[in-house]
Amino acid sequence: GTMTIKAEVLELDGGQINTRSGWFSPITSGGGKAGDIGIEVKEVRMSNGAKISSSTWTQGDGGEVKISGDALVLSGGITAINTYSAYGIMGNHEEGKGGTGGKIEIGVKEVQIVAGAGISASSRGRGDAGVIKLDSESIWVDGEGRITSSSGSKDRGTRFGYDLITTGDAGSIEINSKSLVVGNSGLISVSTLDEGQGGELAINADSVRVYKKGKLISNTYRKGNGGNILIESSKLEVTESGEIESGSEGDGNAGSIHIGSGKLEGPTEVIITEEGRVTASTLGKGKAGGIVVKAGEIRMEAGKIFSDSKSKGDGGDAGVVELEGEVINILANARVGSNTEGKGSAGAIRINGGEVNVIDGAIQTNSNNHMEDGVAGSIEIEADRLVVMQDKGSGFIDGLISSDTRGHGDGGTMTIKAEVLELDGGQINTRSGWFSPITSGGGKAGSIGIEAEEVRMLNGAKISSLTWTQGDGGVIRISGGTLVLSGERTSINTSSAYGTIGHHEEGKGGTGGKIEIGVKEVQ
Repeated sequence: GTMTIKAEVLELDGGQINTRSGWFSPITSGGGKAGDIGIEVKEVRMSNGAKISSSTWTQGDGGEVKISGDALVLSGGITAINTYSAYGIMGNHEEGKGGTGGKIEIGVKEVQIVAGAGISASSRGRGDAGVIKLDSESIWVDGEGRITSSSGSKDRGTRFGYDLITTGDAGSIEINSKSLVVGNSGLISVSTLDEGQGGELAINADSVRVYKKGKLISNTYRKGNGGNILIESSKLEVTESGEIESGSEGDGNAGSIHIGSGKLEGPTEVIITEEGRVTASTLGKGKAGGIVVKAGEIRMEAGKIFSDSKSKGDGGDAGVVELEGEVINILANARVGSNTEGKGSAGAIRINGGEVNVIDGAIQTNSNNHMEDGVAGSIEIEADRLVVMQDKGSGFIDGLISSDTRGHGDGGTMTIKAEVLELDGGQINTRSGWFSPITSGGGKAGSIGIEAEEVRMLNGAKISSLTWTQGDGGVIRISGGTLVLSGERTSINTSSAYGTIGHHEEGKGGTGGKIEIGVKEVQ
C-alpha cells in the first residue's frame, strides 16, 4: 500500500518507515509493486540509524520515496533514505529482468547529510536501481555524508551462499540547487561494480564547492561502463584536496566529465586550487573518460586536471582533456595533462582561450613506461595571447608546455596558434628518452608547430626538441610575423644525445630534429 505522512515535524530517532515487495518471499517470478512513500513536512530529522526505504526482491518495481517541505537533516553512521532492487539475491529467481528500484525525489529548501548518513539507490541483482532527484536551495554533504547510486558489489558472494552477477543498471543522480557544498570526505557518486551500466551524475547549481577531500565520483570496476558527470554552475570551486573523478578499474569504459557547456548566461568561473583535482583515469582495459571544462574564467593554482592510463600492461587509452575560456590561468604548480604508463595511449590536450597564462604551471602529456610503447597525446592550443613564464623568485620550477616519451612509444605533436606568444623564462619542448634507462630503440620525439603574429622569448626561455634514444627528435616549425629572442640562455634548439648517459648499445642514435623558421622579421 501507499503511505502518506503530513506533519509539522517528523523525527526518526533510530526508527524506520519502509515499503517492500517480496521481502523473504519464495516467489520466483512476478511479484507486486512496493508501495510509494509520500512525506510532506516542514522539518524532517533523522538520526541514530533511522531509515526511510522502499525495496523490491521481485519483478515488481520498488515504490517511490517523495519528501517535500522546508528542511531535511540526516545524521549518523547508518541513517539513510534508500531504495533497493534485489531480484535474484536469494537464488530463487527465474530468467528475466527484476523490478526497478524506486525513485527518490526530494524537494525541500535545505538538505543536510552529515556524520556518515546517506541517500542511496542501488541494485544487487537483475533489476535496475532507482533514480535520485534533489531540488533544493541549499544542499550540504559533509563529514562522510553521501549521496550514491550503485549497481552490484565488489564481492559477488551473497549471504545466501552463492555468487550473484549483477546485470541491473545503476540509476542517475540529478541535483538542482542554488548552493551545493561537498566537504570533509563527503561523497556524491555513481558507480557500477559488475556488469550493469553506471548512472549519470547531473548537477545544475549556481554555486558548487568541493573541498577537504569531498568527492564527486563516477567509477566502474568490471564490465559495465561508467556514467558521465555533468556540471552546470556559475561558480565551481574544487579545493583543499577536493576531487571530481571518473575512473575504470576493469573492462568497462569510464564516464566523461563535462563542466559547463556555454548554456549559462553571465560570467562563469572554475577554480581549482590547493591540491584540488579533476581526473579521469583507467587502471584496466577500459578507456578513461574525457574531461571538458568550459567557463568564462578557469583558474588553477596547485590543482590538477588530468586524464591518465595507469595500467602498466595492456591498459585502455586515456581520454581527451579540453579547456575553453576567455581567461585560462594555470599557475603555481598547477597541472593540465594526460599520461600513459603502459600500452594505452595518452589523451590529447586541447586548449582554446582568449588569454592563456601558464605561469609556474605546466601542460604535459607523457608516455612514462620505458618498457612499453604507449603513445603520448598531442597538445593543441589556440589563443589570442599565450604566456609561458617561469617566475625565478617563486620557488616553483615550471612554466612549461611539454610532451615526453620515456619508452618505445612516440611523443605527441604540439600545435600552437596565437596572435602573441610570450615565453618569459618558460619552456616549450618535446623529448625522447628523457631520463630513460632504455639502451636501444625508443620512440620519436613529437614535432612542434607554432603559428603566431609575434613570438617573444626572453630570460632563458626555450623551445626545444631533444632525443636521448635511437628515436629521432621532432621538427620545430615557427611561422608568422616577428620572432624576437633576448637574453642569455634564451634559445630554440634541437639535440641528439644517444650515448651520453652511458647505457647505450652499439648503433646509430636518433637524428636531432630540423628547425624551420619562416617569419617576416627575426631578432
